Amino acid sequence: MAPAQMPEAVAAVGVMCAPTMEEAAFLHASTRLLQLRIREGDRRPVARPEDALRILRNAGPFQMAAEEGEWPRAIVGDPAHVHRELTAMAQALGITELLVVTITHSQRARLASYALLAQAFAGARMPDPAHLQLA
Repeated sequence: MAPAQMPEAVAAVGVMCAPTMEEAAFLHASTRLLQLRIREGDRRPVARPEDALRILRNAGPFQMAAEEGEWPRAIVGDPAHVHRELTAMAQALGITELLVVTITHSQRARLASYALLAQAFAGARMPDPAHLQLA
């Protein structure tokens, strides 16, 4: 394989994709709590969204302050929103590949997020995550 003429880069970003903006925000609460816990040295498992929202409501604004950066840590939304944001990020960075990571409380929710993301980018029909056999 010949060496590439131009250096190539890949960006990694968290993604939570769900059928609606509201559901994506709900599911992303698990990740928000996980990030808070990591900053505090707490390594408990990823919480269910219901539990995460309850805990986050009681967290003070100082605790909830996220690290600021040029790019968001996660893109959260419905398939059209996530597609639009990821495409804009790739274009702005001049890259053709993104690595997406979905952290959530359940394997089913993670697979559903990836399936919706795949549909948004490829237009392919993916299996309904509710019918997937999970190990």
